Formats: sequence, C-alpha cells, structure tokens
Amino acid sequence: MSLLPSCAQDAGGCLQLNDLIQLGVNYGKFILGMSGALALVFFIWGGILILTSAGNDTRVKEGKTKLIAATIGLIIIFGSFTAVKFLLRVVDPTETYDQYVSKPPAR
Repeated sequence: MSLLPSCAQDAGGCLQLNDLIQLGVNYGKFILGMSGALALVFFIWGGILILTSAGNDTRVKEGKTKLIAATIGLIIIFGSFTAVKFLLRVVDPTETYDQYVSKPPAR
C-alpha cells in the first residue's frame, strides 16, 4: 500500500480535494498501525522485564511502568481515532467520508 494516492503517478497529478483527503487517510492508517506496533513492543518489553526480574523490585517496577505506559498510549491512540471519527460525523452527516476510510476512491 502506497501512502500517496494513485493520482500522484498520473501525468496531471492530484487536482481534487478527494485526493488530499485520501492522502490524509493513508497517513492516518500508517501512523495508527505504527503506533499499535510500538505499543505491542512495549507490552512485550514490559512483560519480559517482569518475567526475568527474579524478584528484583526495581525491574518489576520498571516492567509495570512500561505496561502502564503502553496501555495509556493505546487509550490515547484509540481515543483520538474516535474523536476524529466523531468530528467527521458532525461535519459531514451524510457520511461520505467513510468511502475514504474503507477503500480508495475509484478513478
């Protein structure tokens, strides 16, 4: 999947507002995927720290801190996604923006 809309490879380029919206949606999906992957890495890292602590209180505390930070990060990520979806629904009650979230516009 390319981050740029398909019109970016055409000779005329991207000339419509829909293309700009598609670009934003593509970047949003990319950032959401990367932040989710990063949260998974922090969950694994925190779990490994706790499992390998061997009773060391500082390592257990560090592992718990990583797990809490990853959980708060996921809450922020999904909360912002929900807020954007809500704002789009308020601004555009016809829900025509959903075509950009689910699939790229047809050419």
